[in-house]
Amino acid sequence: MTEIDISFNDEVDFFSDTRKNWKTWIEELILSAKKNIKKLIGKK
Repeated sequence: MTEIDISFNDEVDFFSDTRKNWKTWIEELILSAKKNIKKLIGKK
């Protein structure tokens, strides 16, 4: 019973961590995209 609880909790932590990583990754992607768009507009 305890092993199942531990593995379940680990999975929940893993998924929440993955979600946080995805969120930060997407935010960084958007920031870099905005910078690149500004550079492209500046060149034109």
